[in-house]
Amino acid sequence: MSIVLIAVLLNSFAFTGFAASVAWEGLRIRDEAGAPALVFAIASAAALSAGPFLGAWVDRLGPRRAFITSQVFAALAVLAYAAARQLGLADSYIALVVAAVASNLGGALYNPAMHGVIQSYTTSGSATTAASRTGLAVALGFVLGYSIGGLFLDSAGVSAMMLLCGALYFTGATVVARVAVPSAPRKAGAPATDSGVLHGIRYLSNDRSLRDAALGFALCYTIFHLVTALLAPFSKLVLHADASQFGLLRATWSIGSALGAFLLTAFWGTRQLAGATRFLVVGALGAMFSVFAQAPSYPSALALIGLVGGLHSLCRAFLDGLLLQVCDSSVIGRVRSNINSLLSAVSLTVFGLSSLVSAESIRVVFASTGVVVLASCVMLYARGARVRPASA
Repeated sequence: MSIVLIAVLLNSFAFTGFAASVAWEGLRIRDEAGAPALVFAIASAAALSAGPFLGAWVDRLGPRRAFITSQVFAALAVLAYAAARQLGLADSYIALVVAAVASNLGGALYNPAMHGVIQSYTTSGSATTAASRTGLAVALGFVLGYSIGGLFLDSAGVSAMMLLCGALYFTGATVVARVAVPSAPRKAGAPATDSGVLHGIRYLSNDRSLRDAALGFALCYTIFHLVTALLAPFSKLVLHADASQFGLLRATWSIGSALGAFLLTAFWGTRQLAGATRFLVVGALGAMFSVFAQAPSYPSALALIGLVGGLHSLCRAFLDGLLLQVCDSSVIGRVRSNINSLLSAVSLTVFGLSSLVSAESIRVVFASTGVVVLASCVMLYARGARVRPASA
């Protein structure tokens, strides 16, 4: 599993380096606070449309081969954009949108494939720890992608960052191609399955644990996508930071995320977390994000965003661990891609609304979103606490 986690780290490095480039390029080309968000919104719409079909393909093709295919596709997409830009054919907002769409389609294939590969190495008792180890690899990749991405944007330009991203994707594909991934066992009592898209939707909707996980992901990633959409304009237009400082700010989220995942990996063991309790962790994330929104200066924002990133890492590990624990391996691709489609719908909404945000209102948008997430999680926890005694 350790070798697979290296490929996960490389993918996160490449993906986040690309995302930093898209955000900063969107601002450069259009010089509007909502410019990066509109690019991400269009890319999310493409992922939303293709996600369920790509998940079915993962289950049919097998997670390992789908993982490799996703990396090769993403590499070709970013390298094509770099080449076109060097030739003077892609220095436009439309070209940036096309590149972001291609990258998101690769990500829509990669995510369920990666979770299928990780599941093959886990047992019920090790699911949360496996998810936190994966989260640690993702977070370290984010640190590298955003910090180095910011430096590259300032010193070498977008094309150089794209070349690096392409090389990282190809390296990740090579790493996974060299390992033999074990087959994940079927869950006891798992229903008969087929390769259809609708089967994965029914499987997800009929399992309360999976439905709760999907809802938790939606709340958790509302904040994540809002940061993706508006952190660059928040850095540049509110905190008056440059590209390197923006990269450091985003990387600090990932440093906090890596620390949270590391602590969970080291000390959590085989314990299980009650389903409703997961909502309290997501609620704490919302509360901390509201505090971050009021950061009066760049140094204070740098400290607070690390705490937000750490809480997001815990949320993701607990929710991913639940999926690995309860989802049958024959439908993991479809279940994960259906949840990803839900998250794409969330991101599409967040990015679309963020494209209308002015610099003066970013703090208000951040703070109100955190409050809404906190209030939603308190209500969901209360609902779960009422249901448990009734079903005991």
